[in-house]
Amino acid sequence: MFHDPEKALHQFASVKPGYYDLINTDIRMNQLNGLKLCQRIRALDPSAKVSFLTAPNAVDELANILSPEPTGILRKPVDQYRFAKYVKDSLDTVSPTTG
Repeated sequence: MFHDPEKALHQFASVKPGYYDLINTDIRMNQLNGLKLCQRIRALDPSAKVSFLTAPNAVDELANILSPEPTGILRKPVDQYRFAKYVKDSLDTVSPTTG
């Protein structure tokens, strides 16, 4: 887990494509927002599974902006059990959108 998206991107770039099964990111972050982070990750590995946790009002907008589609979008707030199920479902399917 990273609190700094630049450090997360640096780590992602230092490993071979496919090393991470799923990347979960927020949209609103300091320095580098989640959309830009996703773009940079996909530039390094176009097949990377990226999912977002975000405020409810951003979900529909995100689904329309992102291409290819995100692995999933999870609305905040979320508890640990729902998050764990979301991650499992994201890894088990190609492109879910979770509400």
